[in-house]
Amino acid sequence: MLPKSHFSLLSDWLNLLVEFQQIFTSNSDDIDQIFSQWQKIQNYLQTEIMTFEENNIDISVFSQWQSWQRETHRYGKLINTELLFWKSSVSPSTKQQRKESILQHLQGMIQLTINNQ
Repeated sequence: MLPKSHFSLLSDWLNLLVEFQQIFTSNSDDIDQIFSQWQKIQNYLQTEIMTFEENNIDISVFSQWQSWQRETHRYGKLINTELLFWKSSVSPSTKQQRKESILQHLQGMIQLTINNQ
């Protein structure tokens, strides 16, 4: 989808997502670490992914890139909301449901990125 010169953008993004997935899966008790990694993802999304504009990409694939940006942003908002609910959940079953939802959205975001590399 992107020219080879821009593959590092998606590769770095994918690495951040996979790292977050590993942290969230293995260290669900370390809320500070989880939210610190999530903040890195949010920053990268806002500073690198969402600011990537048409003049940086071949016009023939720009609409695909925009669709990917929008879908990635949507997943980010869903995960952010679920993380806040997960953090504030008291019931173990609710916390587990939120965790599963976060991981499902995260996997969708990862797959979307893999499909567009």
